Amino acid sequence: MMGECEVKLSDLDLAQPYLGWFPIIDSNQGPAELGDIMFSLSYLPTAERLTVVIVKGRNL
Repeated sequence: MMGECEVKLSDLDLAQPYLGWFPIIDSNQGPAELGDIMFSLSYLPTAERLTVVIVKGRNL
């Protein structure tokens, strides 16, 4: 794992595209039981576009 970031999903309108920046913090602090999200990242360099797809969520 590279690291982790915390995002309060209740603050987001998931029906709309979202552009945001999140700091990635070191994950050596041990697991926190906050739930899991599986997502996919795809970068298209010619369009300079990063696509994030949420595949599934658990215990959110």
